[in-house]
Amino acid sequence: MKLHIPELVFKAMKQAEDLAEHSWEYGTLAEALVELLSPQLSVFNTDSFPSHRVPIVDAKHHPGLMYAVKHIKLGEPNLTGEEGKY
Repeated sequence: MKLHIPELVFKAMKQAEDLAEHSWEYGTLAEALVELLSPQLSVFNTDSFPSHRVPIVDAKHHPGLMYAVKHIKLGEPNLTGEEGKY
């Protein structure tokens, strides 16, 4: 699926990435990127859960998921690995 996204939206996305520094900002931005750039993965899509299952996708093909992967740290006190920076 080819999406047409205005240049201004890309500038806003870049600014959001540059300014995000707390876990909730990372999560909010990751979700917004998924909704905008990979709408087929959106929970609001009519086929979000094909055959009533969570789809398995390769994160490297979805910018929103790649952004999330950069900021999620498993095995840490919280998902960002940054104590006290929520």
